[in-house]
Amino acid sequence: KIDYLPKMSLVALLVVLCFAFASADVYGVDVSDPVSESAWSCLKSQHGVQFAVSRAFTSLGYFDQGCVSAVKNARAAGLSPVDVYIFPAFHHIGANASVDAFHKGMVNNNVQADKVWLDIEGPEFWGSSHATNVHYILTLHERLVHHGYKVGVYTSNSQWSPITGNSRVLGHLPLWYADYEDTPQPNFNDWKPFGAWSSPSIKQYRGTHTECGVGIDSNWHP
Repeated sequence: KIDYLPKMSLVALLVVLCFAFASADVYGVDVSDPVSESAWSCLKSQHGVQFAVSRAFTSLGYFDQGCVSAVKNARAAGLSPVDVYIFPAFHHIGANASVDAFHKGMVNNNVQADKVWLDIEGPEFWGSSHATNVHYILTLHERLVHHGYKVGVYTSNSQWSPITGNSRVLGHLPLWYADYEDTPQPNFNDWKPFGAWSSPSIKQYRGTHTECGVGIDSNWHP
């Protein structure tokens, strides 16, 4: 005799499985150096890395050629999404000119990014006027949108507040924030709203360390 699960039990099981899938933890890394396909494959298979973010513009005001191989090799290794980030060069180049230089580098090297993150950190890389800093950030965003990019913001309250005066601009964009606890915590339990963000999209929960021969920061989202 074969026993069959009641229909309601099957439905309940499917609901549980769907919920588990929907709430599965997703891990990724960001890098600032070239990364080989084999290293990405190692990060994926040995450390569960699923998404990647590579630096594509530096604080000195130039396109980062290292992102060319990092992005292409991440895609070849099956990671998704593959994003890039811009470290603004406030003291070296205007906002529009910097985005145009970034865009030229992306196009000339056939680099495809799913999203571009504006890395807003390090008050020493910015001016003393909150209003001037905010204007520069808004101009970066507007120029990126002009070129057709999807944009997010990487920052934290400890960085956003001294740079922008806790401005509420760009609160409609996804937020990727950093918080390094004594024991790395890949969750949002530490989250406290700032600026216009009521909730984050990604957390960088561990700073620079080395895995698979690559210097990485570790990130998570639900």
